[in-house]
Amino acid sequence: MVGRLKGQSPDPRRLKQKLQLVASQRPTPEPVVALEPYVFLAYAREDQTIAETLVAALRARGIAVTWDQDLVAGQNFRAHLDAMLERASAVVVIWSENVTDFVVDEAEAGKARNALVPCRTPGLPRGRVPTGFRGLHCIDVDDIGAILKALEARGLAASAPA
Repeated sequence: MVGRLKGQSPDPRRLKQKLQLVASQRPTPEPVVALEPYVFLAYAREDQTIAETLVAALRARGIAVTWDQDLVAGQNFRAHLDAMLERASAVVVIWSENVTDFVVDEAEAGKARNALVPCRTPGLPRGRVPTGFRGLHCIDVDDIGAILKALEARGLAASAPA
């Protein structure tokens, strides 16, 4: 690589090539999957505050939760998500006006395994729930009692809040 003068920015093309070379020389790590029963949380990035509140409420009751915030830089994103969805005891989805194709894909994985717990942001009309999910009973995301009941039906028993 040609040296550069102090203060000069690296050539973005060369930097990209160098990073691609380094990435190609490293084996892709296998996804780390939790061993205990857990909930996978699917939500749109714009609803992160709602998701954080739900994660905190579930964890306070002894329910293990995994979500995209648990990803580590360098992990194979799709392989990790596929592995987590495959092993999750329940997939809790938060339907909102912000829903994305990724959220729908994750919900479909949960639905296919009869592990889906559909929730919606308060006031979201039934017609805004994605096609294919409107016939499922959907609970408000702030109804923690109903969520815990649905999780218990899937083998995830809650403890008293910590």
